[in-house]
Amino acid sequence: TPLGSIETDKEFIQKLATGLPTDHFEQELVHKKEHSIEFQAVMLKHFIKKRFKIVPILASFGHAELSNSNSRELKIFNQFASRLKQLIQWYQGNVTIIASVDFAHIGPRYGDANAPDRKFMAQVELSDRTVLRALEKFDRIGFQKNISQNENRYRICGYSALSTLMEIIEPTQSYQLDYSSAIMDDQKSTVTFASL
Repeated sequence: TPLGSIETDKEFIQKLATGLPTDHFEQELVHKKEHSIEFQAVMLKHFIKKRFKIVPILASFGHAELSNSNSRELKIFNQFASRLKQLIQWYQGNVTIIASVDFAHIGPRYGDANAPDRKFMAQVELSDRTVLRALEKFDRIGFQKNISQNENRYRICGYSALSTLMEIIEPTQSYQLDYSSAIMDDQKSTVTFASL
């Protein structure tokens, strides 16, 4: 980062990789242009002044891959999430889990025919808040249902990270801190986001 290097917990990653039947490094280059972990690494380096390690995990799958109870992808996901949860429980130090995601991606830049107007943005926000309520309640079924029923119409790119998060953490208390959106170009293509 511009603030200095952050160490990767290689021992944790090795235990994670050797405990799974699937090679999760096989398609590593697919993530070459991904930027979400880099943003969070800078934030962590800014706020945490003492030495720490990270286990960066990029998740890339869609709701259709997990909706078939007999799919190979669902089996791989369940094995990964189970192993990750197990290693977190065994870990001897403090663990903080961050799922860094965007929510809806709408407008011409993301494949929509037109720039979003107020009415469309209200529909997107209603949909986003329904998903957020399911996340706040740790309602896995409701979360999956909300994404699947409109086939992720608004392109919530954080689906895979949020699905993983819901599988590895135990329900405690959750609440929404903020919800907003950002216009990304002159065609009013917009990305929504929230913090829980």
